[in-house]
Amino acid sequence: GNPGNPPASEVPTGNGPEEPATVPDDPATDPSGCEQTIPSFGAFSQEAYYYNDGTDSVWIYLAPDADPEAGTYDVVGIEIWPSLGGPTSPGTYQFTDENYSTCSLCGLYESGCVYDGTTTTCQKTYLITGGTLTLSKLGVVGETLAGSASSLKGTEVTIDQDTYVSTPVSGAGKLCISTAAISASVYDYPTE
Repeated sequence: GNPGNPPASEVPTGNGPEEPATVPDDPATDPSGCEQTIPSFGAFSQEAYYYNDGTDSVWIYLAPDADPEAGTYDVVGIEIWPSLGGPTSPGTYQFTDENYSTCSLCGLYESGCVYDGTTTTCQKTYLITGGTLTLSKLGVVGETLAGSASSLKGTEVTIDQDTYVSTPVSGAGKLCISTAAISASVYDYPTE
């Protein structure tokens, strides 16, 4: 589903207003089973990219919680693949895909990310396998991608960099994000 595209964390991001980080809940007392719960994801910046080669198209949304060039950060990434059945217009959609290689509406949360000027590496990657994406705008280049995500549940995974197949990490905890606001100008997807 994601031929040749890097994970969301590897697309460069810009700068935006800083918001305070959230504090993880204690998994021992959190009834949802979440290892970490983020009540409201605060984005440092938000960017969206659109790519269409005439055969396939994709929207990629990125929202780091801190300046990627200033140290460690976490990032929310959403990919929309119409060719695999992903959204093509505003509306309310569910995150249900269980594998990154075949997802039509893909959500990723990557934590402990570090950008060294060339490459981004992250300590953990969560595939969002539950929750809702409400799109009020799904624009192409020069337009806007806007809406919100809510009740997100993620499973920690590893992603094969050749096949994009995601594999759940044995014994890993869940990540939950209660809400995240989405609003970004849409740019051309950067190609080499």
